[in-house]
Amino acid sequence: MGPSFSPPARGRGRGWALPSALRLPGGAGGGPVLLPSRLRDKPLPSPLPLAGGVGGGHAHKMPERPERPTRRAQQLRNNATDAERRLWAHLSRRQLGGFKFSRQMPIGPFICDFLCRERTLIVELDGGQHADCAKDARRTAYLQTQGLTVLRFWNNDVLTNTSGVLQTILAALYHQPARFARAHPQPLPQAGGEQVQPSPNPSRMRGEGNGSA
Repeated sequence: MGPSFSPPARGRGRGWALPSALRLPGGAGGGPVLLPSRLRDKPLPSPLPLAGGVGGGHAHKMPERPERPTRRAQQLRNNATDAERRLWAHLSRRQLGGFKFSRQMPIGPFICDFLCRERTLIVELDGGQHADCAKDARRTAYLQTQGLTVLRFWNNDVLTNTSGVLQTILAALYHQPARFARAHPQPLPQAGGEQVQPSPNPSRMRGEGNGSA
């Protein structure tokens, strides 16, 4: 057990005197330094409670941050499907009619495969395991409320008839009203392939609502 202390004695003209064990060293002439009377008359404050430990504190779990859309979009770019890589090889760097496309773009709660801002056109690719999915219908409806037009293609069409898919996209680009005033050259005819009809409402392979495409 530690040393016990008796109540401090009342010093004449000096207020309360602390026991020697509680006096601070370094006073004038080497003597102890006493706390000022304004501090000696007040109780010492209680230490702050420790979270989850002594003092009655409680441990609180930090809320998890939702995944940022830009981070999710980067993950999708890094894990693109074969069809997405094939189409992006033709849409990037204004190769299709001089129109600029961006890939894996966050729009509201979704992340779209390809977006042409100047013509407000979205191109989506799908595996086709669950055609006419209600979730895809809600997704398309939301994008249309944002003033966007959505084209959907099966992955197989992109891989086996790339030229036809590109012709369909290019025709849609010229049909869309220009959002920005910018002249485009007349498109060169595509060599081979037939124009592909966009899929009516193919489903997403990688989820719905998390912005995956």
